[in-house]
Amino acid sequence: MMPDRFDTPAPLPEYPQLSRNLAFNAEYTRVLAQLDVTDQGFARDVAAETLSGDVSGRARRLLRNTVFRPALDRCDGQAVDAVFHAEVLHFGS
Repeated sequence: MMPDRFDTPAPLPEYPQLSRNLAFNAEYTRVLAQLDVTDQGFARDVAAETLSGDVSGRARRLLRNTVFRPALDRCDGQAVDAVFHAEVLHFGS
């Protein structure tokens, strides 16, 4: 039996190293993101918004360039296209 965590895609690495977050500082924006993840783990059709409504191109580009672990089909374990929803924090401008 497959755990439920494989029903939806997840970003990789799940716990990024702090050294990769060069823009880490006290300034951040909450971003509500929705995107399609292909069976190859690539993001497509990225939609992102903040409470103020505007999202920087950099934040959208970071979401689009993120590699994901694709969702797996419950019956045969094959990777499938799926939708990813998350509230993420964007550090920097």
